[in-house]
Amino acid sequence: MLLRLSIFNDILFGTLAPWRPENTNEDKFKNILDNQVRKHKDNPVKFFHALTISLKAWSINLKIDNLPEAEKLPKFAYKQIDQESFNFLTIPDFYDKATEFYYYLIQNEHQKILSEFAYNVSKAKNNVTAKYQVSSVLKKIEYYMVQIRGKNISDNLSAFVLEALSISLFRLYEEIKVMFPELLGPDTLTETDIISLIAPDYEINKNDENGISGKINRYFQNRNTKNTIKVSEPDILFSSGRQTEKPHFIQRKCDFNDGFKGKLSYDEVVNKELFALFESHLYNNGFIDIDYHFTNKHSLKKELAAIYHILIQKKYFRERNFKHQSKFRNADYRQYLDNRYFVDTSQQFRRTTPNYIKTISNKYFWLDTLQSCH
Repeated sequence: MLLRLSIFNDILFGTLAPWRPENTNEDKFKNILDNQVRKHKDNPVKFFHALTISLKAWSINLKIDNLPEAEKLPKFAYKQIDQESFNFLTIPDFYDKATEFYYYLIQNEHQKILSEFAYNVSKAKNNVTAKYQVSSVLKKIEYYMVQIRGKNISDNLSAFVLEALSISLFRLYEEIKVMFPELLGPDTLTETDIISLIAPDYEINKNDENGISGKINRYFQNRNTKNTIKVSEPDILFSSGRQTEKPHFIQRKCDFNDGFKGKLSYDEVVNKELFALFESHLYNNGFIDIDYHFTNKHSLKKELAAIYHILIQKKYFRERNFKHQSKFRNADYRQYLDNRYFVDTSQQFRRTTPNYIKTISNKYFWLDTLQSCH
């Protein structure tokens, strides 16, 4: 059974969204917490049973998945995890009844997801099914990370919940990577990818111990010191037999090459968060370097041209702008991307066939699952 992240979905898009007017009532949350919910805050199964009953009084019908399995194996997920490193990834302390409610909700959902997921993978019929389980849940976590980045809400409660949810999703992603390293696919986000989504200002704020960047930094430092997690291959550079960490990729959500005379600009990017994530994939798969320059590695220019076609098919750019009433041609998109990555793929782009595009999409799983902007 594929795992759903229904509570996290309800927080971001449903009846539990903290920015909804009905979810700013302190008395509401006091009543919910007093109805056995706070009492069972350390037991996910009893917590969600009590919460389901309590929320019905507010006409909120909460659907909880597979609680019996989580109850049977509440600690199953932690058998392979060194908790000392992960204990740095704590969500903020609550300061009133509303934040207390979301604090318990996110903590318990996190525990339930991890236990349920570990149980499902352990019961998979074969390695292919197990890998699909892992890939599926990691893609869902990545999706919610992207959605959080797209939220532009600044009230205190919403800011608290989004920060707590961000830390929980980051920790969940890392825990799954540690639990089942042999089941990770090529689409798995690297440290650079995740930091770009969760903490884009990481390098500036990593010494702030109370913020997300500071907590992630302490987690990485402790983890690497104890060598409890194997660094993924895309994050390692080999030089003279010595291992060094690949520099963190900095997303540039703007144009940075002067003198381009083509029709497009960065304004024609439809979803800047998804496009930034796409460019992180280019970096982590060796297509571009830290300065956005094409690496000119063997055969990659032909592959990059095919990737351009995939990006165009997935509607990552607008069809026209106010300066040019006619629709952009595929060549216009290619010229813009070539300029951005300091490369000329004109010949490869023209010669790319549908069969080759499909081959490249199958070769790189992250391309096959790249979210469209339709």
